[in-house]
Amino acid sequence: MKEYSSKLPESSKKFAEDDLGETPERREEALVQLQEWLAENPEINANPDPVSLLYFLRARKFDVDRTKENIKNFYKMRFLRAEWYSERNPFDPTIQELLRIGVFLPLKTKDAENRQIVIIRTCAHDPKKHKFSDVLKASKMILDYLMFMDETISVHGLNAYFDMSHLKAGHGLQLTPTIIKHAVQSWEVYPIRIKLLKFLMVPSYVIWALNIFRSFMSAKLKSRMFVSRGTAEDPTILPKELGGQGESYEELAKYWREKIEANVEFFEHLDQYRTTTTT
Repeated sequence: MKEYSSKLPESSKKFAEDDLGETPERREEALVQLQEWLAENPEINANPDPVSLLYFLRARKFDVDRTKENIKNFYKMRFLRAEWYSERNPFDPTIQELLRIGVFLPLKTKDAENRQIVIIRTCAHDPKKHKFSDVLKASKMILDYLMFMDETISVHGLNAYFDMSHLKAGHGLQLTPTIIKHAVQSWEVYPIRIKLLKFLMVPSYVIWALNIFRSFMSAKLKSRMFVSRGTAEDPTILPKELGGQGESYEELAKYWREKIEANVEFFEHLDQYRTTTTT
């Protein structure tokens, strides 16, 4: 079994201990338990890498039983939503175009609480050309690589801002209750601490759709969802398009497209992990 070697800065280690109850002894014990459990349950087919497992442990504050359930649900989701997690070739023409558009843009600067910020451009794609499943595929490719790049995200969590500007009727038609349910379920099982979901520049006529989103959320996630008809409140690091002083959407999209293109092998390796049974 591969051993864990921490690359976290001291400030993140202290935060993990204070906020998540993580100590070297508790971490080692929990990792051994999970690795033995996965060896006994090969049908789960989870990524056994210690950092990957720690994302789940930290998301559940080292409750091993809840972590096991989270792992099962996550890899089951990867099996059931194969359209998001298979054939993730960065050079596929559809993925290339969505990467150029920049449908999912992590910022390079963290917020004051060291949380990762991602901008989800819900309406940037052309609904006449792009299937929403492909939009989600491209987005999750970036999210998966982001989590691999920066372990501190597993400790401090993530804030997601949804840019709802330029909404067209076709975008709304793509958001069927089934798609919404599946998208929310994926957030619920992803091994990441979601601290904020904020929908920005929301037209009044789509509030009903966001209420459908809420209906599928856990109580915790509901409490972290906010809707605004304006932009966000932190102008220092947000992109120019949101009234901030940070890098533009175009600059961020170029950065992430190049990162994803340079790591084809990462997706070839990661995409093998999904449960082999739905029971």
